Amino acid sequence: MNSFFKQSPFFRLFLFALLGVVCAQYFQIREVVLFALLLGGILVLFVLYFWGRSLRLDPYWGITFHILCACTGFLLAQQSLPLSIVEDYPKYSTYVVLTTKEEGTNGPYNRYEGELFSVNDQILDEKGLKVRFMVDTSDSLFRAGEMLYGKGFLKRIDPPANPGDFDYKTWANRRGIYYTTYCKKGALTSIGYHDPPRIQQVVRDIRFWLTAQFEKCGIVGDELAILIALTTGDKASIDSDLRASFATAGLMHVLAVSGLHIGIIYLILCWLVKPLEFYKHGKLLRMSIIVGALWLYAFFTGMSPSVSRAVLMFSFVVIGETSGRRYASENALFASAFLLMIFNPNIIFEAGFQLSYLAVFGIFRLYKPIYDWFYLKNRIADKIWSLCALSIAAQLATTPLSLYYFNQFPTYFLMGNLLIVPLVGFVIQGAVLFLAVSFYSPVSDFIGLIVNYILKIMTGYSDWVSTLPFSLISSIYTDLLTVFLLYLLVILVYSMFKTHRVTFVFATSTLILTLFIYGGIKSFKALDRYEIHAFDSYKSPILIVDSNTAFAFLPDTSVCAQTFVDKLSMFYKTPLTLAYSHVSVDALSVFSYQNIKILYGIGSAVNFSDVQKGDYDIIAGDSPSIEALRTTEALVLNTKGGYAKYDLQRFN
Repeated sequence: MNSFFKQSPFFRLFLFALLGVVCAQYFQIREVVLFALLLGGILVLFVLYFWGRSLRLDPYWGITFHILCACTGFLLAQQSLPLSIVEDYPKYSTYVVLTTKEEGTNGPYNRYEGELFSVNDQILDEKGLKVRFMVDTSDSLFRAGEMLYGKGFLKRIDPPANPGDFDYKTWANRRGIYYTTYCKKGALTSIGYHDPPRIQQVVRDIRFWLTAQFEKCGIVGDELAILIALTTGDKASIDSDLRASFATAGLMHVLAVSGLHIGIIYLILCWLVKPLEFYKHGKLLRMSIIVGALWLYAFFTGMSPSVSRAVLMFSFVVIGETSGRRYASENALFASAFLLMIFNPNIIFEAGFQLSYLAVFGIFRLYKPIYDWFYLKNRIADKIWSLCALSIAAQLATTPLSLYYFNQFPTYFLMGNLLIVPLVGFVIQGAVLFLAVSFYSPVSDFIGLIVNYILKIMTGYSDWVSTLPFSLISSIYTDLLTVFLLYLLVILVYSMFKTHRVTFVFATSTLILTLFIYGGIKSFKALDRYEIHAFDSYKSPILIVDSNTAFAFLPDTSVCAQTFVDKLSMFYKTPLTLAYSHVSVDALSVFSYQNIKILYGIGSAVNFSDVQKGDYDIIAGDSPSIEALRTTEALVLNTKGGYAKYDLQRFN
């Protein structure tokens, strides 16, 4: 194991702080006790530092220090926990909100984020409560910094109503967002303007200017959306079809500003400021310019986890070069993760943070062993294989977690990365050059034409890769234990090839066998699944699940049964197959399966009072009951009474 995790002090620092952050999500300790532990630990460290060697107590210094790291992570995470209770406001309320962020367009709505100041003329005691509000696109646009007076329903964000639903409540609460509201046209009125920090205004103006410059040279549509995403980090204008094609081709990572983009900008900056090295104090000035420019760009792109990680790492690179000290990439990686977690403990729960760090760590640890598989004398072939090894290393490190979050695997990720990743470098360099000469139209238009052509190649290539047979393996469901076992397998295989020890061969074989056994147990347990699910939705469908097969009863043809089957698949972490889908409108239908008879109907014309309950085991539809109730002979379900699940084994 030590061959995989090199002895890095920052790795241990990050690991123990991470342990404290995770524990804070499940346990609560009074802050007075935590502060006492921290002060006591610091005192012990001083004692051990000055008298530890003479008393041979050096190991206890390390133990105390790591416990302090865990306590610090616990304290910071506990202070950052989302509010457990927020007030529930009536359906009609008046409120004042400060617009803090413009989040682009979502269907027929413009989406904004704001901070609540008052509700129903009452100043809020709890500061920092945020609301996400959706405004009809036909209404006027608002800017960040506008104070708005609104009327409507401030809906508290509730937990998922159905199994398998995205936990939007937890996701939003970790960002301080506790309410959401849909605003009709004219429901919001601007009552003032609060100037945001000057740098935010500059960033907004630069983004508008960039978009205008790109459009002026003929870059529009999907190409413009990709270019804006690559240069500013704003992916709001990328439509769902383009996202789907890039995801299928395994190229979604190029649309998010990350280490690849920061590395290109870093190289450009190094080239621009290289002459400074020949002057006195030039190296210090060079370091200041590069680090400052990188952080300005990170702020400009929204300070996403991947950008923050990359900028921190390259900052350590520049500082290390300037000081003349040896640069340790893995130390920089874990140091950046530790710093980001200290400033925002909730960041560790973001998928982007997890996947970004796993990808880079995988490249550090797995790239060289994979690259050494082949020795190619041809320089071009060697470069191609180097890029392949890089992609394989990153994919190996992120696949288990990607399967858990997205349940799919892009089969042709190598094909996509071989062409698209180099093209991203050309696009970013071309965009920088285009902006540098934008004052001279003949040259800028020519560069813009080339950039636009490269972008068309990128979109066309991703579309082609996504249409290839078996380009995407979907419906792969893994639970957290499987994810843990898969990562353990990667570590054991790496250690096995690195050390060639029989112990690792035995451990790897045992783990592979364990994975097969665990998968078999899950499949065997699924054979006993026989239940009915009534979903809580505007148009409530009913699913009957028998083992891995689902039967759907829908209120009308506008309801997609497969969507609800996918939700249950996510919930059970097992692929379910939709075998039967039936729509019954203003009529009664009978469905018989095994020993169960189901009478199903929906609509005002359906009258269940005339039905003999003894004739059917389950009666489902617009029943008079508010909640599901068990009669002597039948189970009567009201599909509009919220989510309900019933075990059907009792009816056999």
